[in-house]
Amino acid sequence: MSDVERDPVPAGGGDLARLASLVVERRMQLGMTTRQAFSDRVALTYRVLTDVENGNRRLGRTAYAEIERALGWAWGSIAAVLSGGMPTVLDQPPDLVDGLEGDAEIAAIATIVSVLDQHSAGERSRILRYINSRYADDEHGPGESSFGRTEEGARGR
Repeated sequence: MSDVERDPVPAGGGDLARLASLVVERRMQLGMTTRQAFSDRVALTYRVLTDVENGNRRLGRTAYAEIERALGWAWGSIAAVLSGGMPTVLDQPPDLVDGLEGDAEIAAIATIVSVLDQHSAGERSRILRYINSRYADDEHGPGESSFGRTEEGARGR
């Protein structure tokens, strides 16, 4: 099954017409006055975007992440809209490395970076230490990275 066919929200949940309206509204706010201008900024076809903007199609996580990136919305915003919530607009849309725009994981990382940029250096450091302790997977094993370990913890290995 292609990514465009997969549905990241529960069956029966969501409101495609509401999503369509919010996507068009945000696109226009960002100066993309035509659907073609929007299509030029995402790794999705004009036809897919037409279906989204007309409320005729659900997409998969990667495709939604691509739309969120182009609209300056946080990762997961479309799922929130389809569940009755509102999108989270980033203060500064994430800049991604060329060629990786369609990758949901990269979009998620770019969103995290954009959010981190809004915090002080001390808060960023604390957040990154937490993320590292929870998700690091290096030669020390899951959750035990050399980054941020104390000298005592490093000597104990």
